[in-house]
Amino acid sequence: MVYIVPAESVELEKAEPGSQTRAPSNDAGLFLWNQAMLVIAQLLTAGLLHINELDPIRRYLPSYNRPRKAGRYSAFQVNNQL
Repeated sequence: MVYIVPAESVELEKAEPGSQTRAPSNDAGLFLWNQAMLVIAQLLTAGLLHINELDPIRRYLPSYNRPRKAGRYSAFQVNNQL
């Protein structure tokens, strides 16, 4: 469950953290996103997941630095002997 500070209490919470009451959020998408980030962070810190495994095609790199797939031709060779 994700708990939020109501919009009218944000400034008071910034001035004194932990002073305002929190209410449960009804946004299921936010809850799932937070859970996913928690699981990924735990896997990374435990050493069970490497940072490169999060994005195997390395979209964070410029296109000229991304790994290229093998050539455009098949790896099979044709035997033309009859």
